[in-house]
Amino acid sequence: MTLPRAWACAVEGLKNRRWWAIFILALTVWILEGLLAALIQGNQPRVSHLYKAILALTAVVGYQVLPSFDSFFWRKLILGALLGAGIASSAGYMQYNQGLFPMERMLMSEAEKTDTRHYRGQLYIPGTHTKAATGPLRNRIKTSVTLVWLFGLLAGLSLLAKTLAQRMGLLGLVGLAGVFSFYTFAKAGFWASVLCLCGVLALHWIPVFRKTLLGVLTLTFVLGMAFVITTGASYPADAKVPLEANKISVRGFAWSHGLKVVQGYPLFGAGLGTYSRASREFFLEPELAFSYTINSHCQHLTAWAEGGLPGGAAWLSIVGLMLWALQRSWLREPLKGDSGFSAQRMAVTFILVAVFLLSFVHDFLFHPSVAALFWMLVGLAGKLALKDERDCHDS
Repeated sequence: MTLPRAWACAVEGLKNRRWWAIFILALTVWILEGLLAALIQGNQPRVSHLYKAILALTAVVGYQVLPSFDSFFWRKLILGALLGAGIASSAGYMQYNQGLFPMERMLMSEAEKTDTRHYRGQLYIPGTHTKAATGPLRNRIKTSVTLVWLFGLLAGLSLLAKTLAQRMGLLGLVGLAGVFSFYTFAKAGFWASVLCLCGVLALHWIPVFRKTLLGVLTLTFVLGMAFVITTGASYPADAKVPLEANKISVRGFAWSHGLKVVQGYPLFGAGLGTYSRASREFFLEPELAFSYTINSHCQHLTAWAEGGLPGGAAWLSIVGLMLWALQRSWLREPLKGDSGFSAQRMAVTFILVAVFLLSFVHDFLFHPSVAALFWMLVGLAGKLALKDERDCHDS
């Protein structure tokens, strides 16, 4: 490679990495400001609640490593995802119909083994209000995101299916996963997946919609946060418990306390990873502190409460960069015969938009496995959004 060519490649590389540089800057501000706020406020972060920031390092895997793998790796990844979903489904079936599955007690904490009042998950035996105890499916948000991940992979894989038998096989898997999702009360993941399926099909078959993706998702964010804030702000301030048992009332109760944390720490926030401890003082009923101080049931509200104005702005920048990358990837035309790019683009869009929809009712980064998947796919979305660099390889 000649010197002028090397220089041209270097300049092009810097231009293409502008998204990555801004993303790293916003991420750094979000983390450092949150830790500094915790120090200023005297709130000690819970180490387990810092995973959402630590696992942001997996974005490097999505940006730099995943695009370098060949089709054989992606086949193994999809096979592993299907195998994992099958194991989790089998465990869930045994849990619901037999009350346990092999080695379940090994997954229990000591408190769960000895105290039946201890929080033991939010999945219910179908048709009853009896909570399932433990296991891979112990929490609805984990189940929802796992199913979204599976649906997203299958959506991308559908673009690579070349025979009718392959397409029917994928349709059968989607049907089984959909039924499982609906009957395990992971309805948030189910309906988010339905919306995303319609969305990615529209993007794939109607190119004119691709220019509207960023605007639609931005409007969704504005309307979603407006609903969260107005619902939380209108909740009675003297309510000791949720006024009703429905999901809107329960989440409104959680959102109202998230807003109280924002008001209590208006400038710099309570500190990254401190919401659980900082919110306890705002509850009138101490017995509810454990159940409702884990998170605010809205990822963006938690980021605002923990980061204040600068941290909230940094988080908003991260979300904006993710949404911009998704639209930019759809405005790129894949190279002729590059079905792999189209498949990755559809899978990443499906999963990230579904998780984005879930973020208004769940604090999804609270779960390490979900956080790792999210950050990794954000990095991959950034890579897919960049101009083609095949002529300018790094050494």
